[in-house]
Amino acid sequence: MLDEAEKLMDKMERSGIQPDSYSYNELLKGLCRAKRVDNAYVLLVNKMEAKGFVDVISYNTIMKALCKAGRSRRAYKLMGEMGRKGIAPDMVTFTILIDAFLKEGNSIVAKGLLDQMTKMSLFPSLALYTSIVDHLCKTGRISMAHSIFHDMVEQGIGPDVVSYNALINGYCKAFKVSEALHLFEEMQTRGVYPDEVTFKLIVRGLINEKKLSLACGVWDQMMEKGFTLDSYSSETLIKAINLKEVPEVTTAVFKLEIALIHHLVPVWVNPWNEPSNHFLMSGMCNGVNVSSFGSSDLPATCLNTARVGSLHAPLHLMQPTPLCAPVLDWR
Repeated sequence: MLDEAEKLMDKMERSGIQPDSYSYNELLKGLCRAKRVDNAYVLLVNKMEAKGFVDVISYNTIMKALCKAGRSRRAYKLMGEMGRKGIAPDMVTFTILIDAFLKEGNSIVAKGLLDQMTKMSLFPSLALYTSIVDHLCKTGRISMAHSIFHDMVEQGIGPDVVSYNALINGYCKAFKVSEALHLFEEMQTRGVYPDEVTFKLIVRGLINEKKLSLACGVWDQMMEKGFTLDSYSSETLIKAINLKEVPEVTTAVFKLEIALIHHLVPVWVNPWNEPSNHFLMSGMCNGVNVSSFGSSDLPATCLNTARVGSLHAPLHLMQPTPLCAPVLDWR
């Protein structure tokens, strides 16, 4: 089909019918999609430029194809060529190049392009800022990432939970969980509410720095919001509590979780006995490998006082069984 389009274009020109800018740009896109980017550039220089049909869209099309082919430096040179021809790069131009250099691991060039953008009063979107921050954090450039994050806020672009998570993740992996906790508090002050990912990052960061008491406190908050923790983190904290490595926990919902895992009783399903059903589900919903623990009596006060906020369904609705029949043999 592309060859036919090229032949049609040539036939139109020989017949004295001049294709317009739209037709040329469509042919340009077709050549780039077919990975014939060099042919596309020849078309741009030899035909489109002579007719005055070259614009920023034309260059963006070729630059995007070059970047996809791993030729980002060639695309970067084209941006300089655009300037010499009086064609100003736009937001799309910079986004294409920044994304390409980030993927190549060249954060220095990407940061330079970002600075050039802002000097031209082309302000990046939240998505682009977040992409840059995330990449810098993953490559260990936390200070630069935080600087760009700060610039974003200064430009009046409010961070969302995804952008906060990117920076929090960077600090946690760099064993700077105190900075991550500061961001955790800051985001809530700004009205940005942590999601499940945020809590998991913070808990894992605290565990890695052996701050288990704080980790338990954050886990408690997490459960109250109905979020679940991964099995590695939850079992690590459970073992720490069992070994008395952290202070006694006080909140009712946390007591229920601990009691569930360490004092699991054989559950006898009773459709009218909601606490016993919720009791089992709570631990499962929080990602704990309950099958690895033994069974003993559960203090009745835990069931009487606990607030169960992380449940999704009573067990008897998931697996109906006769009244007073054992569901599982935990021994």
